[in-house]
Amino acid sequence: MITTWQAVRYRSFQKTMHLSSRFLPWRRPELLEGEKSTERLVESLKKEGFERVLIVTDKGIRAAGFSPLSKQH
Repeated sequence: MITTWQAVRYRSFQKTMHLSSRFLPWRRPELLEGEKSTERLVESLKKEGFERVLIVTDKGIRAAGFSPLSKQH
């Protein structure tokens, strides 16, 4: 159980982060679609300097034939 003082601290922190996030420089995501989009994604990640990534998928995506783990780039 948290005390009233802890709850006030937590809420204050949340409100501060919420307000300050409006002034942070958010990057616009780049949409990759179409043929060879997986290859373009790999090229883009390498260009940005990423060496390891986590790909989250589900049964529907795998059933549709999208299996990026089958290729080693």
